[in-house]
This record gives sequence, C-alpha cells and structure tokens, in this order.
Amino acid sequence: MKHQINRILIGLVAILIMGIIHREILVGNEPKRRSQPNSNLVEEFKSAKYFWEQLAIGKRIVRQGDSTVISRLEKLLNHPDRHLRCNAAFVLAGLGDERGFRAIIAVLQDTEPRSNKDEGTLWRYQPPESWRQDTGIEQITEDRYYAVTVLGELKDRRAVPILVGYLTDENINCHVAVVLAEIGDKQAVPGLKQMLSHKNRDRRLWAAYGLAKLGDPLGVPIVAEFLEDPQWVQRRHAAEALGTFGDRRAVPALLAALKDKQSDICVSAAKALGKLGDEHALTDLKRLLADYGVTTTGPTITVQEAAEQAIRLIQARKGAP
Repeated sequence: MKHQINRILIGLVAILIMGIIHREILVGNEPKRRSQPNSNLVEEFKSAKYFWEQLAIGKRIVRQGDSTVISRLEKLLNHPDRHLRCNAAFVLAGLGDERGFRAIIAVLQDTEPRSNKDEGTLWRYQPPESWRQDTGIEQITEDRYYAVTVLGELKDRRAVPILVGYLTDENINCHVAVVLAEIGDKQAVPGLKQMLSHKNRDRRLWAAYGLAKLGDPLGVPIVAEFLEDPQWVQRRHAAEALGTFGDRRAVPALLAALKDKQSDICVSAAKALGKLGDEHALTDLKRLLADYGVTTTGPTITVQEAAEQAIRLIQARKGAP
C-alpha cells in the first residue's frame, strides 16, 4: 500500500510538471518569442535551470525548423544527465536527425547503475525517501520515466511498438499507457488490453484510460468502475479521465459520483459532466449549488463553483437560458 501511494504521488507530480511544460509551450507561441533568433534560443536551452523549462525551449527551437542548431547540441547526446540528454535528443529528432530518436530510446532502455554525482545539475523531482531506500532504483526510474515523457511529446509512431513492450515494466508501465494514448496509434490496443489483467488496480485504471483515449469501447466502462474505488485519489483520476473521452456513456456513473463524500470527487465529476455537455446532468448539478465543500488538492475550488461552471458549459452548448 505504501508503494502504491508513493507511486500515485509521483504520478501527481508528473502531471504538475507536464502542466508547467505545456504552459511554457503556450507562452512560446507568442509572436515576440517565436521570432527570437535560434542562436539565443540555443543559449537559453543550454542554460535552463529546470528540465521542463529546457524541453519547452527545445520545442520552440524545433518549431523554427533550423537544422543548423544540431551541431551546437549534438554533444549533449552524451551528457551524463539523462534528462538533459533526452531534451537535446528531442530537438535533434524534431529536426529530423535520427540520432535524437535513438538517444531517447537508449535512455529508456538504460538500467545500468549510476552515481548521483554524475547526474548533472538540472533540477529533478526526487521520489519519496522510503521508495528510494526500498528499491535503490530511483534515478534509473526517473530517467526512464522521463524518456517516456519525451517520446510522448515527440509523438513519433515508431516508438509505439517499443513502448508497448514496457507495459509490463512495473516501474513505468502506468506512464507508458498514458503516453501511448497521447501518441494515438491503435497498434497499442492489444498491449493495453493485456495490461487490464494486471493484479494492481492502478495499472488497470491507466490501461483502461489508454484504451478509452484510443477509442476502444472497452475503456470507458472500466474507467467508470474506478469511481467506486476505495482510494479517493483513484476516484478523482477516474472522474477527471471520463471528462476527456467525449463518451456520454460515462454520464450515469459521473452523476452518481456527484454524491461522493469527498469534495474533490464531486468537483472532478462536475467538471467532467460540464465537458461532456449532457443536459440530463443539469438537475443533479443544480442540487450542488448549496454545497460549499472545498477541494483538498490542486487549485482551491468549492463544489458549488464547479457545479456552476458545469451548468454554464452545458447550457451554452445546448443554447438553454
């Protein structure tokens, strides 16, 4: 149980990190920054303090499409910090240099012991102390996890059969399932279906998530089952996921989740119903307008506020008053 909770915490931090990455990328879309000379961007890339900031800068370099920067970054493919190495490889791969893709795959496959003093200076999230002491693989797992993240950002379909092979890797398989869904290639479906038989419920949840995102009809009902999971974090994950699939088969389960005793679940279920836009949810959502329960994680929001937002979304979609 302790390991499972730790892994959930790591997953939540990873989601936060990816949110920061995408926020940086959106900022990078501003015309002023888009026109910045590549020479300056390369220096920004090399001097970045945080690995997610560096990846965002790397995306801006790739968007400019100037392959002359490759010669200035190729030496980083051998950098001891695997996070920095993956970021440089992302730029090369994005600019059409095959060495970049191969370097990311090499980090994914790298399970050789390494010393922390050789890992460079880019800040990285550290797993809980108890997990480090119990396994001794924290840095290896972090690096391989990040390689999966970068493959998801690259969205190169050549990575799919390779990633499918890691759906049995207990250290990274949940993240692999999510990234396979992001890449969007249905050749991942058989592997994800096999993962549904995993003994751990969290693995089954993310396998079902991947299937649902890929449009397999088996995914949504299984994710909906997790709205009754004993762990409220899993229930919240399920509610949030059901709002992203665009499948209204999830509506009855989400309506039931509005009655959850945990405010976080009610908020996530309300938001999901708002995204789905089903007018049949309006009556149940209006019952929550007097519920002032507050979330305990993430941005603070009351159940009432989430319900109001969902109602507005549904009414706007349906043209209701």
